[in-house]
Amino acid sequence: MATYYTDAKVALHLDRLEALRAGDVFAPVHVRLKPTNICDHGCSYCAYRANRANNLNLDGGMEVHDRIAPEKMAELVEDFISMGVEAVTFSGGGEPLL
Repeated sequence: MATYYTDAKVALHLDRLEALRAGDVFAPVHVRLKPTNICDHGCSYCAYRANRANNLNLDGGMEVHDRIAPEKMAELVEDFISMGVEAVTFSGGGEPLL
C-alpha cells in the first residue's frame, strides 16, 4: 500500500522550494476554502460549535450565517485553475456542502 502522508512530502515540490529561495511568487499547491459557516449537524465534538466550557471553541466571534456567494465561489475556482493550484479542500466552520 502506498504512503500518502509523510514528512518527506515537501520533496515532491523541490521546484517550489527553489522558487521560494529565489524570491519568486507562485501559486500555492493546496488551498483550503471555507464556503459557509452554516451547519445543520450540531456535532457535540465540533470546535466551532462546542460549549465554551470545554476550551475547544474556535469561533472567535464567527458569524454563523456567513457564506461565500455562489458567483464569488465560481470566480475563486476559475482563479485557482488559472493560477495552477493543484488541490482544493472545501471545509470550514460549517457544512461545506450546504
